[in-house]
Amino acid sequence: MAVHATGSKVVEALFQAFPNKATNVLKQEFYGPHFALFAQDVVNKDSKVPDLACHLETSPDKRDVALNYIRAMLNKGIEKSLFGYTYYQDLFAEYVSNCTPNDVRDIAPSVVDHSVHLLSSKAGTRVVAACASYGSAKDRKRIMKSLKGFSRSALLHRDAYLAILRLVQVTDDTVSTHKNIFNELLSAPDTEEESSKAPLLEIALNDRACKLFLMLLIRNEFLWNKLFDPYELSIMDPHPMVTEGGKEIPTSRKDPEIRKEELMQHLRKPLIEICTENTKELLFSLPGSALVREIYNSSHPEALVDAILDLCESELNRKVDEDSMLLFEDRIAHLAVKNLILCDVEGGDPKKNSLAKEFLNRFQDRLVDVAKSNRGAFILAALCKVPDARHDAVKYLKTKTAALEKLSSKSKASAGYEALLKEITEA
Repeated sequence: MAVHATGSKVVEALFQAFPNKATNVLKQEFYGPHFALFAQDVVNKDSKVPDLACHLETSPDKRDVALNYIRAMLNKGIEKSLFGYTYYQDLFAEYVSNCTPNDVRDIAPSVVDHSVHLLSSKAGTRVVAACASYGSAKDRKRIMKSLKGFSRSALLHRDAYLAILRLVQVTDDTVSTHKNIFNELLSAPDTEEESSKAPLLEIALNDRACKLFLMLLIRNEFLWNKLFDPYELSIMDPHPMVTEGGKEIPTSRKDPEIRKEELMQHLRKPLIEICTENTKELLFSLPGSALVREIYNSSHPEALVDAILDLCESELNRKVDEDSMLLFEDRIAHLAVKNLILCDVEGGDPKKNSLAKEFLNRFQDRLVDVAKSNRGAFILAALCKVPDARHDAVKYLKTKTAALEKLSSKSKASAGYEALLKEITEA
């Protein structure tokens, strides 16, 4: 029934109508006759219905038989175009997660033209991501062709974004990536409601979609691992390999850093513009502030430094109302400014613009105003860590020690003040 043109609709309705706990026993039939016959014994023993990975671990001698059985079912489903059914996507995802990379490469040509249908679920997304990882360069181009017109919506989808990230990450032909994916992201949306916004702003403010830009900008391995959760990392393996002639070879030949730089040639200017023109909105959001930080850290654009300082100045001049907090007191925004300043701790090229130095130059006489809140004190503590700004900042703040101690005594939280006073006294 599962691979019958009409019966598949009944099976899909069954899996949609009942919870996983009720249908997991039925799934055993997809793994082969042996697992189907003895599934109930396993359930009674362990009180949990095993999935394919569990079966293959406990019965490694039946691995090839089970995978061949599933592959035959998948091939029948491909012939009947069952790509949109959730039970079929779940089975496909289990297969690509347990078979060899060469098996994925072998089946990818039959799947990639239907990528847009698979991206409706988390399981289907894993299938497309696997085909992008282990498929050929031609397969990747066909995935892009399948997603034509849907790249933006897929990137903003709760699950499909991961396939877009993986496709961009492993495709060596960066010209095709720009033509088929980036051009759509850089173009204004068709809806009138969204057309007034910058094309990239919606993506920059989306916690999942923004990972596309961060993936290309981040060079630090620690931040890379922090960017993705364990499930995402299981898909975003930086070095996918297949076996040819008894040797393992990479499916992507281009150096990852070169690929990133080539891709950023298309994105750097529009990303700097969006960060400069929408600084406030971005700094008050977690994904947006991360993007601003990485854009600043990668190229130190003067326009962005000026935009950040102008925002800080306007916030210092603004009276607090009931609807919003000052930037220096906001949970997200104060941390964004602090991390931007900490980007200058390592120093580096003196020709590059230094936000910390410019921050000190513009607000040297108003640093106590920044420290009127505990969170603002954290920003000044970060400023005191930057070599280019440390001497002058500490020199001025030492004259305001009494005022800072008074503010600390009145504040409900004092960790920021303690960190700042420590920086001053240890200088």
